Amino acid sequence: MAPSCIINTKNWTHTYPNGKQVLNFYASKKLPAGTRLTNSQIYGNIMLGTQARRDQLATQFGFWCKCERCRDPTEMGTNLSALICTNKHPVDSPSYLLPLDPLDPESVWECLDPNCGTNFTSEEILGILAPIASNVKSFTRRSAKQKFEGLYRNVTPFPEIEAEDFALIQEMETYHQELEKILHPNHYLKFQLRKQILFGMNLIATGLTRGILPHDIFKHRSMRLQILERMYEISNQCSSLASRILPGLSLFRGNP
Repeated sequence: MAPSCIINTKNWTHTYPNGKQVLNFYASKKLPAGTRLTNSQIYGNIMLGTQARRDQLATQFGFWCKCERCRDPTEMGTNLSALICTNKHPVDSPSYLLPLDPLDPESVWECLDPNCGTNFTSEEILGILAPIASNVKSFTRRSAKQKFEGLYRNVTPFPEIEAEDFALIQEMETYHQELEKILHPNHYLKFQLRKQILFGMNLIATGLTRGILPHDIFKHRSMRLQILERMYEISNQCSSLASRILPGLSLFRGNP
C-alpha cells in the first residue's frame, strides 16, 4: 500500500467482540488489474492544502510526501492552496497565486497570469494564511462546543437552542464572505469553514424541526426553508470538491 495524496482505496477498522481490531481496505472505485493501490487517510487529513498536508505527514509520520498531487501547484486542478492575486484583474475573471515549487516550503508564489508578474515570498503568504488558519481553528473549537452542548440539550426534558448558536453561524458566514476576497473558492481553509457552518446549521435545523427554538429567534417558518436551502448549497460545494480529492465511495459524501 503506497502512501499518496491521490487515493484509490478507503479503509476502516473493524472491532470483534473479543476486542481484536482489524484494519480493512477496499477499492473506492473500479481499478484495472495491476493498478498501484494508494492511501493516505491512515496518515493524515487528505483535504488539507499541500504545505499543510506535507507538514502534518512530516511531523506525525516522519516523511515528506512527493506524490503527483504534492508536486502539482494546482493539486490536480483543485487549487486547494491558491490565493487570489492582489493585482488588478477583471472582477469576473480573477487570477490566483500558487507556489512555483510546492515541494519547497520557501518557494516564491507567483500569479498564474503570465502578464501580471505579481509574486510573494513564502513568508508573506504565511503572514496572510496564519491568522486565517487561527480564526478557522477558533471557529472549529466553538462549533464543536456548540455541537456538544446542543446534543446535551436534546436529551434534557426541555431542550432549547440558544441565541448564540445562531449568532455563531452568522459570524462564520460573515467571515466566509470576507475570505472570498482573499482565497480561491476551493481553498482548504474555506472548505473547513464551510463544514463548520454546515454542522451548525444542521443543529439549528434540527431544533426547528423539533420546534424547540424560542419564538423570538425564528418567527416565520420560511426561516427554516432558508437554512435548509443554504445547507443544500454548502453541501453541494463540499461534496463537489471532495469528489475530486476522494473519488468513488466516500463516508464524507454519505456513502458507506
